[in-house]
Amino acid sequence: MSSIQRLYQLGDDALANLWEMSIGPNAFIDDVDATTARIQNFDIPSSGATKYEKHYKTVSIEKVSGKPEITKEFSFTLTVDRNYLVYKGLVAWKNYVINTNTGIAAPDTPQDNARAPFDVWPITPEGDKIPGFGAWHFEGGMITNVDTLGFDYSSGEPLTVSVTVSFLTMDDTGI
Repeated sequence: MSSIQRLYQLGDDALANLWEMSIGPNAFIDDVDATTARIQNFDIPSSGATKYEKHYKTVSIEKVSGKPEITKEFSFTLTVDRNYLVYKGLVAWKNYVINTNTGIAAPDTPQDNARAPFDVWPITPEGDKIPGFGAWHFEGGMITNVDTLGFDYSSGEPLTVSVTVSFLTMDDTGI
């Protein structure tokens, strides 16, 4: 069997542009389906274990400390819809968390509307969920930054904006 045939038999590669994201129910975005279809970029936060050294006489080993090490935020890029509905919802959410005009921060308790769940999962080229593959689940997501929105008269390209989300926990055990 030639090298080309072996490579071909390995199957298709996972493509970076085949995934979906959903934002759980929140008080600021009415059309949650629009956020799934118009999100362009997303990076799964890194996670791992913190370590410490254990010494015994002349030998040392690394042990896991039992405290996970995880980046507690992620960003995504959103294509702004014609009526700015999702954009306005995200800005309203961010202004609820920390109001740009007054500087007042919202209470951060389970009874308040500052947080919502986020889910991200890969899909097939046909747009279906991959069988047997779950999702990365982010609990307690809160919009902490809506980046600049740049207008360019000569561009003709759709408007995009980057959004940063802080979260409480990430569950990747179901993937």
